[in-house]
Amino acid sequence: MLKVGLVFLLFFFSLTHVMAQQLRDLVFMTEEYPPYNYTEHNQLKGISIDVLDQALKNFGLQPVKVRSYPWVRGYEAVLRGPNVVLFSMTRTVAREDLFQWVGPISPTEIVLIAKKGRVKFDEENLLRNYSVGVVRSDIGELLVSQKFGSVNLQFSSQPDQVARQLISGRIDVWAYEKNVALWIIKQMGGDPNDYEILHVLERSELYFALSKDVDTRLVRQLQNAVDHITEIGLTEKIIKKNLK
Repeated sequence: MLKVGLVFLLFFFSLTHVMAQQLRDLVFMTEEYPPYNYTEHNQLKGISIDVLDQALKNFGLQPVKVRSYPWVRGYEAVLRGPNVVLFSMTRTVAREDLFQWVGPISPTEIVLIAKKGRVKFDEENLLRNYSVGVVRSDIGELLVSQKFGSVNLQFSSQPDQVARQLISGRIDVWAYEKNVALWIIKQMGGDPNDYEILHVLERSELYFALSKDVDTRLVRQLQNAVDHITEIGLTEKIIKKNLK
C-alpha cells in the first residue's frame, strides 16, 4: 500500500513539473492597462498579474515571466502564435473563435467617456459630429465601429496617448475600459470628476487569451488554477484590493 502511495506521489510531482516546464515555455504578454495590469517601479502589478501569480502559486506551479508590450504588438502575436498568452482581453463574440480562453479575471465595462458638457450623446447623432479616440485593435475600436458605423476615429497605439488628447481637447470622446480610463486620467494630472460616462458600449469580463496552438491540456490546467482561487474567494479579494 505504501509503495502504491509513493508511486502516486512521484507521478503527481512529475506531472506538476512537466506542466510547469510547459508554462515557462509559453510567452506571457500584457500591456499597460491599470488597474488590471501595469508597470510601477519596473515591476508588473494589477488585478490580472495578482490573479495569475496566485493561481499558479495555489496550484503548486512555478511563476512565469511576463513582459509588457503595446496592445497592437501583443494582439498580433497571440493571433499568430506560437504559444502566446495575452492578457487582459475582453471576451467577445467576434473574438470567441480566434483564441482559447482562461478566466474570467474580472468584470469590465467598455464605455464612451468625455469631459462633462462637451458632448451631447443620443441615438440620433451617433457620434457623427465628434472625434473618438481609440487604441488600435482594442475592444473600444471594435465596439464603436460595430455600433455606430462611420465615425471619426483617431487611432493611437497606447492608451496614455489617447488620454492626453482627451485632456487637451484634441479629441471629444474616448472609447475604452471605464476603470482604466479614469485611472490614467488621474495619473496624468486630470480630475476624474471632470469627466462623464456617456454610454456603456458593453459589459463583459476580462480573460487570459491563448493562441490557438497552445496545448489544450495546458489550457485546462491554467483554467483549473484560476477556478480554484475564485472558488476560495481570493479573486474577489484581489479585485477589491486593487480598486481601492
